[in-house]
Amino acid sequence: MSLSFRRTFADMFRHMREMRGYFLWAAIVFFGGIAYGAVSDTFREFLEGQINALAKTAGRLSELENGRLLMFVFIFANNTIKSILVMFLGLFGGVIPLFFLLVNGMVIGYWLANVEGTGMSAAEIVVKGLLPHGVLEIPAIVVASAYGMGLGVRLVRSAIPKIRIPGQLERTLATTLPLMPFLTLVLLAAAVIEVTVTPWLLRL
Repeated sequence: MSLSFRRTFADMFRHMREMRGYFLWAAIVFFGGIAYGAVSDTFREFLEGQINALAKTAGRLSELENGRLLMFVFIFANNTIKSILVMFLGLFGGVIPLFFLLVNGMVIGYWLANVEGTGMSAAEIVVKGLLPHGVLEIPAIVVASAYGMGLGVRLVRSAIPKIRIPGQLERTLATTLPLMPFLTLVLLAAAVIEVTVTPWLLRL
């Protein structure tokens, strides 16, 4: 590993410490969405539509030759593209990452609250069906969204001389360059686990 490569990622992790507040708010929104989705029926039709669409896609892919490989490609591409997009769409005031976190949290919460017919409790679903890949996937999504929020806020601040911090927006944008391959690798590992370890655990 070259010195410049190590320095780039060391700078990225240092910058992440600067973003702790955004990580906290992103996590609050995400887990708040889980709680809301689990107890509220307000968006029931929308959430069921999201879950059913994913289930249909998974069903179609599983019926094809090399279904597991195709499922892996779908999960990996879907999560990676959305995570990178939401990071840069955050430049529009940081609103889109908040919406992305809230909706994803609500979908998970609604799904966990409606597990009847699976033969497992919500706790078993969490341990066997969510945590194995979720320990990588969820933090990656939270980090990407937090950077999206940060970019949006810092873009707004950069336009207001009284609250502008020189170089802050530029440093955040520069950090997204090593952050993108880092998140891609994390989501790659999560997708591998999701199509191998998670289904095996659910069958136990």
